[in-house]
Amino acid sequence: MPLTELTFSVELMLLPLGTGALVGVRTGASLLLGALVCYGGLAPWLHGHGLLRETGYFGILEWSMWPGAALVTSASFTHLALQRGLLRRTFGALLGARRAPGELPEDTDVPRTWFLSGVVLLSLGLAAVGTVAFGLPFPLGLLGVLLSFALAAVACRATGETDMTPSGPLGHVAQLAFGVLMPGNMLANTMAASLSGNIAASSADLLTDVKAGTLLGAAPRQTFLAQLWGCVVGSALIVPVFYLLVPDVSAVSEERFPAPSGFIVAGVARVLSSGLGGLPEVSRWSALAGALLGVALVLLERFAPESARRFIPSPIGLGIAFVLPASTSLSIFLGAVAAALLARVKPTLADVATVPLASGLIAGESLVSLAVLLVLTASS
Repeated sequence: MPLTELTFSVELMLLPLGTGALVGVRTGASLLLGALVCYGGLAPWLHGHGLLRETGYFGILEWSMWPGAALVTSASFTHLALQRGLLRRTFGALLGARRAPGELPEDTDVPRTWFLSGVVLLSLGLAAVGTVAFGLPFPLGLLGVLLSFALAAVACRATGETDMTPSGPLGHVAQLAFGVLMPGNMLANTMAASLSGNIAASSADLLTDVKAGTLLGAAPRQTFLAQLWGCVVGSALIVPVFYLLVPDVSAVSEERFPAPSGFIVAGVARVLSSGLGGLPEVSRWSALAGALLGVALVLLERFAPESARRFIPSPIGLGIAFVLPASTSLSIFLGAVAAALLARVKPTLADVATVPLASGLIAGESLVSLAVLLVLTASS
């Protein structure tokens, strides 16, 4: 079988190289290990035994997204469960507990009333939109919003560790839940994936903003207000740009703008239209194995000797590798190795240059790609 059918190739992409420089060698090596296990071992074995219908990235992804999402989700929840002190402080702050010494003063933090009122009003609003626009029963709409809180915690954990947000796989977790609750309702299924996946992705993006603001000396309240203004300005800009890129529904079927993730969501909705039994058996067992592996790796990292922890693979990195092409994981690993070599050879230069250079690679390729797409769309 050609390596390209297993997504192993050399791609001249700067974004994953920059990402690798930021996430470090342990996570980069975990991504490489996950890619080798998934695309170099399991995928060809499953295909050879007739358990995987197609190869290529999207053919393999129909199976690999389930163990990958389960691994990331179980590892994140296990890690969160072990952080009892963090959970106690978080919910204590929301319920009005006194601040511990060293915590942010009240005039710089986001007021608790803002948070609670925003969560209640926006949750009701999202559930209402789901009911009016998509026929999703209001209680299930609220359930989807509540589920998105849990998935957002997973997304934030994954983004913080790998700089990759698994919004697609987490959306499929929501699809799986609604496939059980509302079997046969494909519209509700896709709505659940969109709602939960996008809330999770937005939470991770906003957390990145807070981190950047903290590094620049901005208070959380300032960052929060800037994010609110960003929602207003972004909404005003995104809608016309979207209609420029996608003037009608036929645009998503064109080679220039295929929107592959949309086809994956639709495919999962069709598979789950008959409930959990619609998921292939190999996917169910793979998801169970991924979930158990995620729990085991987190517990191993927690209780292993300090000297051995750096040799334990990152469960988040392993899981993310199952939903990325192998070439992307390889590029991230190379970026991590390059940054580590620079830190060893020129530590002073690495301290001042690694983060700006890596950030420039990520932002530069993203902006140039968007500009090229806009130019091609405007000229067509």
